[in-house]
Amino acid sequence: MLIVMVMILISCNKRNIYTCKERCEKNLFVADVKSCIKKCLPKKDERWIYVLGAEGIEYWMDTKSIKKLNEDIWQCWVFAEVKPGGWGHEKTVEFLKKLGVSEEEAKTVRQVFRLWEINFRKKEYSIIQTSMYDEKGNIVYSFDPSLLRAFVGLPISKPITPNSDDEAMAETVELWR
Repeated sequence: MLIVMVMILISCNKRNIYTCKERCEKNLFVADVKSCIKKCLPKKDERWIYVLGAEGIEYWMDTKSIKKLNEDIWQCWVFAEVKPGGWGHEKTVEFLKKLGVSEEEAKTVRQVFRLWEINFRKKEYSIIQTSMYDEKGNIVYSFDPSLLRAFVGLPISKPITPNSDDEAMAETVELWR
């Protein structure tokens, strides 16, 4: 059993929640799928686990920040590592330009920290706070998205979309609840 777990851990480098879940569920020698998935997810350290990535952006979740607000609602901090030239970087620059940040300054963003709130009963999520930093750790932009949405009349919560980044975040929080 130990050898099988070691083989799973070695083969899961840079795997996301979906590939880990699939591998652990298919393995006949795994008795506790939830524990297997938690061990499979790559870690920066004991605190930050890899959730998923796309071209130019990687998402990491702070497992120590996962907090229960009530039976249905949980919060956690998510860190996005933004790499210049990729899709994630382009989307970040576009977003910041819409908020009035100069293109030159927007292009310096390398790290984004977001406080997520997930309502498991309603299958919704909200971004409670966002802070964006350049490679030197200087803050480029920080805001409370719920205030922005309320100001322009948009709903604060969004539905969790199947096979999306937000579903991956929710499923990862689910492992630690």
